[in-house]
This record gives sequence, C-alpha cells and structure tokens, in this order.
Amino acid sequence: SSVFSNSYIEVDRNSNSFYNYGSTGMQLNISTPDGYLTTTNSAFSGDAYICKFTDQSTKSWGTYYGGEFDEKDIDFHPYNSGNNFYIVGSTQSLTQMATTNGLQQTKQFFDTVNYTQENAYNIFIAHFEPNPLSNESFSDNAIIIYPNPANNFITIKNNVTTSENFNYKIIDVTGRIVKNGSSKFNENIYIDSFSNGVYALQIETENGDKLVKKIIKN
Repeated sequence: SSVFSNSYIEVDRNSNSFYNYGSTGMQLNISTPDGYLTTTNSAFSGDAYICKFTDQSTKSWGTYYGGEFDEKDIDFHPYNSGNNFYIVGSTQSLTQMATTNGLQQTKQFFDTVNYTQENAYNIFIAHFEPNPLSNESFSDNAIIIYPNPANNFITIKNNVTTSENFNYKIIDVTGRIVKNGSSKFNENIYIDSFSNGVYALQIETENGDKLVKKIIKN
C-alpha cells in the first residue's frame, strides 16, 4: 500500500515557498520539533500533515494533526500570504480534534444503527497561525523546560544565554494569548488554570534572543 493516502502541493504565488500536505499513517520525518503534533497518534491509521518549504530543499516547519483514529480527505486553505491557514477533512477520531471553544467539541453520529464509533466519519476544520514555529534566533538547546508535560507549573532553565530575565507569552491552539509576563530563569510559571492541551511558549530574553517551544498541559 502507499505510504500516503493523499499528498498534495500548494504553491504560494507571492513568494518562493510551497506547502506539502495530505495524510499518512507512517512515522516519517515530517514534523519539526516545535510542531503542533510531532508524531502520528496511531500507526494503523492516517493523520493529517502539513509542511512548509521555503525552497526545494529547506523545510521551514511541519506538523501532524489528528486524533486516535483515521483522518482523510485532507484539504488545505492558506491566507494572509500563508501566515494563517485552515485544514479541513474527515475524521473518525472521538478526541483531540476540537478545541474547548469549538462549535462541536464532541463527535456526532448521523446513523447510530449502521455506524459505530470506529467507522463513522465527521467533517473537521482547524485553524492555525504557525508563525511562531519558525521564530527562533538561538539554539533550541539553550533552554530546557520541565516538567513537560506539566500539571501545575513549568520551570525554564537557561543553559547558554547570559540573560537572567525574559518575557514570555503562552498561546493556545486558536492563537489566543492565555498568559504573558516577565520572569527569571529557574522560576516557576504556573499553568494550573489552563485546559489540558498543547500550547506554544514564546520566550524573548533581555538580549533579544527568541525561542518558541511546545508545552503540554495534562
């Protein structure tokens, strides 16, 4: 069988960049370390994936997107010169697809007699603002965030930079800033009031260095 159930190219006519997107059940070198979902959720079904390339050999960022079952019929709709985009498709997954403010947060079944939870498909739509994924100006190894996943708080350890202080923003999957402020390295940042899920942590030191890391609240 084919590695990809579908695979497509979308060219940004305003630049030299292009997007590769589709669905796959294989653990391939698609997601970058700060992607929304760095591995597929199931090796036996397909997840959506999106990669952005700035030229034929340079991948700017990449991510998987999906739940515990199959996603297929993936389509991709960029706007704002590709800085934002929508992913649409079909899903069998019961969880990990909708955000807490989504219109339909749980899967609905159109025929409860002939379809089970495992083989009934629903339409999904997801919105992304992926600019932070490529907003790094110092080494990914410069800081360590722990624990990650976290329940109550995260601590940021400084391995390289000479800065003692930094500003931060924590952004949810809808692009909403859920917390921001200033802190010192090795101090706790509390996230106990957050809903469970994936967030982007943007850090900028007093030296002007920037880094974006993915954190998971559980």
